Amino acid sequence: KWEVAKAFVTRAEKAGCLAVAVTVVRAGGRNQETLFRLRRTDTRDCSGCHDRSGLQASLTRRAMYQGVDVSGLRNTQSSNMTWDFLRRLRDTTKMKIVIKGILAWEDAVIAADNGIDAIIVSNHGARSEDSGRSTIDALPEIVEAVRGRIPIIVDSGFRRGSDIVKALCIAPTRYASGGPISGASAPSAKAASSACSSFCARKPTS
Repeated sequence: KWEVAKAFVTRAEKAGCLAVAVTVVRAGGRNQETLFRLRRTDTRDCSGCHDRSGLQASLTRRAMYQGVDVSGLRNTQSSNMTWDFLRRLRDTTKMKIVIKGILAWEDAVIAADNGIDAIIVSNHGARSEDSGRSTIDALPEIVEAVRGRIPIIVDSGFRRGSDIVKALCIAPTRYASGGPISGASAPSAKAASSACSSFCARKPTS
């Protein structure tokens, strides 16, 4: 539902955000084996905190949806996103627009042609599709096709500083880290995140 996306983007821009990232790598759901094993076996619901009457009831309890009209919203993911959506987004906000999930050089070129400010070469940590290409394999042809027109960021599968060096050897690109830092942050956010970042920076020089 465009109105929901527009409300989020407008609110973020008013809050001073400089960029918005649109994830396109997850066109659908996935088989979450680990999550399924952690589900409770008692299927009874507590009416105070488990309103299963519909998606809208579930979303309105989340802080990010407060003040946003979610009536008519049937899903929080879209499997039919087109470049028209990105152009519409471009006309809506002055923030930088970044597309996360580019794995084909053709899509990278189209992104540059449509005024996208940067792309993230990502397969979502292979969590959506674990039989596709790795980002380090897709990166060279994307860099060659874009020819420096827009910044290229890469993530997914980078766990050591030496992994970052490999990407830098392919092209002067940027590296994004989600999994390693968020995992390290579990016990003590600030200290663990700092240690994780320090390890990645130190590893290439060791």
